Amino acid sequence: MVICRKGSENTEGIKLTVLNGKNELFDFKLPAADFPAIGEDWKEFVHSPEESVAVQGVEFVYQIRVTDCKDKILGKDALANFLVDTKTISYSEEVIKGEKKMDNALVQCWRHKKPASKAVLWVLGRNDCFMHPHVGKTLFTEKGYDLYVLNYSCNGMTRKRGWVVSSKSMHDRLCTLS
Repeated sequence: MVICRKGSENTEGIKLTVLNGKNELFDFKLPAADFPAIGEDWKEFVHSPEESVAVQGVEFVYQIRVTDCKDKILGKDALANFLVDTKTISYSEEVIKGEKKMDNALVQCWRHKKPASKAVLWVLGRNDCFMHPHVGKTLFTEKGYDLYVLNYSCNGMTRKRGWVVSSKSMHDRLCTLS
């Protein structure tokens, strides 16, 4: 999900660069003029890098939908219903342990019970949390993708787990170090 200000004067388009370390594998730009109109359905795009030894057979597939910014976030019940097993999907949470509790991360996993051959890693933005079961279902699990949502640092489920250090205790810790 990309959120930006309305109006073509604020958004020229989207640019994606894929790196392997510091080496650029490929990049592409999609001008805003190619976006679907406000209110239209999702529009799919496929980008393939030029043939090179490093990335043969790779495609980047994504969809864009532009809204009038009046969409409502679904309630807690809709999210709670997405955080449970169903007939076809199993839900689990995997903890990635850091050296300190505040470095822990959590991966929320929606896996098809009949093994899937494709998956999506949803990386949350800064101070964000996953509140989009309607997107997870429509774009991923209903289309055969396993979905993994990475909660790290100060976002999402890391807060519920108590892994986030308060600004006061972080301030006190930094002052002790200096």
